[in-house]
Amino acid sequence: MRWVGVPMIIAGVFAPLMGPVIGLGALKGKCPWCGARISSLRSHQSFDCAACHQRIGVHDLKFVRVA
Repeated sequence: MRWVGVPMIIAGVFAPLMGPVIGLGALKGKCPWCGARISSLRSHQSFDCAACHQRIGVHDLKFVRVA
């Protein structure tokens, strides 16, 4: 049973780091400008839409237009 403990410890150390990589904690929705499906990390305050290249902000966990 000792061999189970080491992988569990390693998984416990790397699990918080893997969340953003596999999409956990990401906001998903539609672009407020063009309606394209988008996603972003919650830590990003604003970014450009890949489809229409307009600026999108994140406010209260929702995507909003940024002028």
